[in-house]
Amino acid sequence: MRSAHSPRFAALAVVVAMLVWQTLARQPSVEATLPLRPLPRESRPFPHGISNANAPQYREYAQESFADPGTALFFLCVGDPAATYEVVLEGRGTRVTPRFAAQTEVHSSLTSDCVTEDFPSSQREPEDFTTVIAQVGRGAPLPTSVRSNEDRPFRLTRRFSFPKAGSRSSLAAEELLESDLLAENPHIRVYVERGTTLEASFDGFLETVCELAGAVVTGSDALGGQCRDVDADGKLSIVLTSRLSEFGGRGGRLDGCVRWEDFQDFAPRSVGNAADVIFLNPEVPDRAQLFAVLAHEYGHLIAFTRRGIGLDPTAVPDEDWLNEALAHVIEVQLSGQDSNLADRIDEFLRHPEQSPLVVASSTRSGLWRDPGSRGAGYLFLEWLVRRSPEERLARLLRGPERGTQLVEAVSGTAFGETWSAWAAHLWSQGIPQRREGTARRYPAAVDVELSRHPLRIAVRGMSLCYLSAATHLPGGTIAVTLPADAIWLEGWAQRDRVVGAPLASDHRDPQYR
Repeated sequence: MRSAHSPRFAALAVVVAMLVWQTLARQPSVEATLPLRPLPRESRPFPHGISNANAPQYREYAQESFADPGTALFFLCVGDPAATYEVVLEGRGTRVTPRFAAQTEVHSSLTSDCVTEDFPSSQREPEDFTTVIAQVGRGAPLPTSVRSNEDRPFRLTRRFSFPKAGSRSSLAAEELLESDLLAENPHIRVYVERGTTLEASFDGFLETVCELAGAVVTGSDALGGQCRDVDADGKLSIVLTSRLSEFGGRGGRLDGCVRWEDFQDFAPRSVGNAADVIFLNPEVPDRAQLFAVLAHEYGHLIAFTRRGIGLDPTAVPDEDWLNEALAHVIEVQLSGQDSNLADRIDEFLRHPEQSPLVVASSTRSGLWRDPGSRGAGYLFLEWLVRRSPEERLARLLRGPERGTQLVEAVSGTAFGETWSAWAAHLWSQGIPQRREGTARRYPAAVDVELSRHPLRIAVRGMSLCYLSAATHLPGGTIAVTLPADAIWLEGWAQRDRVVGAPLASDHRDPQYR
């Protein structure tokens, strides 16, 4: 028997459906309203679903807002880090006078996504590794200065799987490195690939490797414990191989790397080494760089361990940008210095608008080993964990969230708000110089002055851009046109204090409000 209220409910349903349809018809498409969270699959551009069918965003700002030279307007570009977006400024005239030298290098093309790498300074000169003395052969003896106290080393010869230079995947085009044991101490074993050219001071270099690697392993106890002993041999393996120099790119010589596939001891033997191993370039030029490289790569191994990689078949490393930023933070904590970060930080401060922060896959975005991007990641994460370093760093290492979702879980706020707060803080407080007694350093800004022509600024996706005025601007307005194929967040900041709370300026993404 039908209810007497059925026709009324049917009519009400029709009315509601019509109202919903009319509302959606006035709004952008569903594809254009998808928020940044969750992150898209790496095969898609970032962010997912941003449509370029919308009209460019046009905004006006009073020129008097820039009267104080210490005030800056900043924009955060939520877009594809592989793309460049053109921001146009117009008014009674503007022109650009960068406060730092113009960027002359182009971003490197894809090289390999097989390694988690360290980025050395390509300008450092070797100290004394100049004279070739030997080629390592079968049965090379352990140097007496670092000879193991154990009666019998674990294994005199091992084969380590390593990708060929230029291979796009760590699971393809691999080759075996025949390696001989040279030295060990209570924490590590050092192998060298046969045929590797060694320098005159190699004995001293080997002693330094044993000393610093041992300090890194023992120092990790303060971070919650050492990395997992994947191959159950009781020690960390370090393989010296010059093949790392073949993985060039914009960063020059590659000094060290680890692979998360090596932690997958449940995987087929053809995948990875089922071992806790660091590959190290014997051409590392000095002690400071060597300490930083070892600490950085061991930081990756700690992250793999905390995430349960190799124990949980579903566990995977974090996204590239956060994976590298975490390793840099651990690197500084374990080594006590930032020499490996100096060039990267400088590049970011010179060109923040060309240094993407969030890069899910650095190879697919053409940003593998990009110094500005790596500098941005370190400064952001160092600021994030500064308030409670032990608690927040442990949470970041543990996961299981990835990328911006993990940052949100740690900060307790939407990622856009956290990113904006960091951008305002960076302009306001800067970062201290590496040497005591020197001034703080601040990110470069586009200097807005009067001119007859519009100013065009190239901004990479997931980068930030600061606008300020070195001189007083008279009355009038500055019109800013922002491309529609990205979401733009904005905020104001001033030296030594934040002018106003950074706001999410795009109505399509309420997550950022």
